[in-house]
Amino acid sequence: MSEQSYEILVLGIGHLLMADDGLGVLAVEGLRKKTWPRDVRILEAGVSAMLFLEEISRSQNVIIVDAVRMGGVPGSIYRLHFRDIPCVGDGWRDAHGFSPVTAIAMARELTGLPFNTVIYGVEPCAIEPGIGLSPAVASSLQTVMDRVEEEIERIQRNYRISKI
Repeated sequence: MSEQSYEILVLGIGHLLMADDGLGVLAVEGLRKKTWPRDVRILEAGVSAMLFLEEISRSQNVIIVDAVRMGGVPGSIYRLHFRDIPCVGDGWRDAHGFSPVTAIAMARELTGLPFNTVIYGVEPCAIEPGIGLSPAVASSLQTVMDRVEEEIERIQRNYRISKI
């Protein structure tokens, strides 16, 4: 792996063969179609953020996009900050028992990064074998991508101001 560090790393979490769980993957596929500065990295993490521990530990800001059960109406979009997330239960773990929160915590232990982590979650309707998003989640896909793009722009704007 390269020694490249990133101002912003966007991770799409999910599984395309598990219906609405594919949301994060589809969101980063859409975001990749845009041209981003060199210090912004958009990655499909699939079902394990832990596989990208090196990239996470070299990123000042991490934005995670995933289907997240919060008990709301399917398609609802949530913006969560890392500090506001308790140790998430078994529902947000990969097959090896790690969650994206665990990967962030491990990266911080290794390098002190990322400084800031935000999760954009969309309430799923169905996380079960199947291809394609439910109508409620599909209708939120472009909005969540727009919000991630706004988050990136906000971080970059604040970064430029702090360098003055």
